[in-house]
Amino acid sequence: MAMHIKLYWGADLISLGKALVPEASVDSFEWDYENVYEWMYVQISTLDYSLNVSRKHGQADIDDKLLENADPQELNGLVKPGEVSIIGWDRIRDYRVENLPEWLPQSIANHLCVEVQCFDQQLNIEQPAQEPIAVVRPR
Repeated sequence: MAMHIKLYWGADLISLGKALVPEASVDSFEWDYENVYEWMYVQISTLDYSLNVSRKHGQADIDDKLLENADPQELNGLVKPGEVSIIGWDRIRDYRVENLPEWLPQSIANHLCVEVQCFDQQLNIEQPAQEPIAVVRPR
């Protein structure tokens, strides 16, 4: 069905991973970030590849001095993370998985209680997305 999934998740990515795989340890998500983006890998037991979960973390738009001096509560109110992109990634062979299983968007929507957009092509997260081929809502 889809090869790229998008959704909005306002909380941190680790909590997204825990919602998708409650039994997983926080260390299993292999989360990292750089100047603009953050990403992590999530392993769902029924898939033989990982999900690469990434987004703009939202801190790049905040003045550096404010980032350094703001308390965590204040910073949480200022940071506006971008949409989350999810693709399949075979980490052993280091390549993108072209087709995600049909059940995955509904499972993600249900676990996260969010609307999930499905795309049948690779997206560039720097460009606006085209129309999704499907929108899946939580049940």
